[in-house]
Amino acid sequence: MNPNITVINPIRIEEQEDKIRIAAYCRVSTDSEDQQNSLMTQMRYYENFLADSETERLVSVYADEGITGTRMDKREEFQRMLKDCRRGKIDRIIVKSISHSAPFGYELYNGNLIINQREAEIVKSIYKMFLSGMGYDSICRELNESKVIKNDKGTKWLSASVRYILTNEKYIGDSLWQKNYNTSMPYRKVRNKGELEKYYINNTHEAIITREEFEKVQELIEQRKHPNMNLINNYPLSKKIYCGKCGSLFKRRFKNEKSYWICREHYYNAENCQIKQIPEQVFYTAFTAMYNKLKANYSVIFTPMLTQLQELKNKKYGGNKQYIDINKEVIQLKEQTHVLARLKTKGFLGESKYIEQVTEINARIEKLSRELRKIVRCDDEDEMIEQIKEIASIIENGTDLMTEFDDVMFESLIEKIIVKNQTEFEFNLYGGLKFTERI
Repeated sequence: MNPNITVINPIRIEEQEDKIRIAAYCRVSTDSEDQQNSLMTQMRYYENFLADSETERLVSVYADEGITGTRMDKREEFQRMLKDCRRGKIDRIIVKSISHSAPFGYELYNGNLIINQREAEIVKSIYKMFLSGMGYDSICRELNESKVIKNDKGTKWLSASVRYILTNEKYIGDSLWQKNYNTSMPYRKVRNKGELEKYYINNTHEAIITREEFEKVQELIEQRKHPNMNLINNYPLSKKIYCGKCGSLFKRRFKNEKSYWICREHYYNAENCQIKQIPEQVFYTAFTAMYNKLKANYSVIFTPMLTQLQELKNKKYGGNKQYIDINKEVIQLKEQTHVLARLKTKGFLGESKYIEQVTEINARIEKLSRELRKIVRCDDEDEMIEQIKEIASIIENGTDLMTEFDDVMFESLIEKIIVKNQTEFEFNLYGGLKFTERI
């Protein structure tokens, strides 16, 4: 018996191309309302950008607020993304990080830099003081003694702050993009030293300083980098060196075509102090060596130090119920803005309603922040933490290897030098840090 064979033809279905599963991670590093809009904009951008892609499919947008710095374990969305990676839900991650903080003298409004007239006058005065012959330290002393407000935290002016203002192209209305960039793993903001392209754009906003003034300042800064060419007889080590034996200030001497620094007490009466004159170059060499050690050991010295200082601060106010309650409410309010941004992006919340609610929340956050500042006002420990953070930032973004003395870096870091003996110096950095260097 012959078998009866019936051919069943396959049902042809349209072949579907496997798409790459994309996760988008975005992070906002400040708390301003404009940043909240940026968070929302990033989320909406990724969803729209990949919606019509033939090769890629958006799995989800993971978005964190930058409330807790760069600690990965505190970013809930980042951790959620890692879990999805481990579960095989993600093929590729795209990351975009933006920062919309406005430089001193400007305010950020709808993504644009608008001049803050009160702060702009301070910026102008800093340029005038520098062009009149004053150095970074002298300008800082003038600003601090005059009680010129630097920011809402009430922190003191440091050389680095003055230097930033005097060298920032923003004040002539220009913008240099991609000065810094973020590494992926571990997440870290680093100075762009040529690894990526930079983009210089003219006339992006209204200028505070004329180009002529700015160029004169840059020329003067270059002149001051070379002590022997100093035209105003103001040296990097002036009023910085103190005798560790008698406490006297060192003075500069020029002998046999060489520069020396000597204890004033020893100079006038050698019997009263045994610290002899020291060649200027020895101080330069000692500072260069100290800087290179701090740079090479940054993660060992500064990272744990800043963590411990912050923990001490938290413990200090840990028993203050008002402080704790305010912080809890601020965190909850920021979480609300995060939720609102996601709802708006997904179309569940209208534009006007979103702005209304975010504005109301931000007003409450600002009020609570003012109350927090009252609690910690005039706190020397908080001031110290801010100064150390600034010092750490300067070193982190500084040159990888200093091969010759940099007077700008010196003025930014060093408050004073204590001469212990002819070959041992104690460098006192701003913020109370002390490092001993032996030659």
